[in-house]
Amino acid sequence: MLSEALRKKPGHAPVLLRLAQVSEEKGNLPEAAGYLRQVLRQEPDNADARLELGKVLFSLGDIRGAIEETSGILKARPSHADALYNLGAIYANLGNAERAREYWSRLIKTNPESSMAQRASTLLTQLPASSL
Repeated sequence: MLSEALRKKPGHAPVLLRLAQVSEEKGNLPEAAGYLRQVLRQEPDNADARLELGKVLFSLGDIRGAIEETSGILKARPSHADALYNLGAIYANLGNAERAREYWSRLIKTNPESSMAQRASTLLTQLPASSL
């Protein structure tokens, strides 16, 4: 059904996003990344596609790509809660507590009532102490 919808409307972002989701659920991350890149060619400012592509790239081990895609969201939307949270998580997973702290603190400051900020607040307490 999705393939038929895509055939009728090539490049239709909602269909491509759904195909990416299905591919990701099946564990086919390279295919998911391909669909997400197609969305971004059509809609370069699609923050949902860029955020998801960042997650997929991280899972594929493309850390640089994950950071670039996720950071790209912040250029247009500097207080985007999910992007700030994910960048903090990427850096925390890389062992870079200072950068994780930077993004999570920014998230808490700009989106204090969000569930992402609450999670970031908890995670900040689990980071190693600052080396300053």
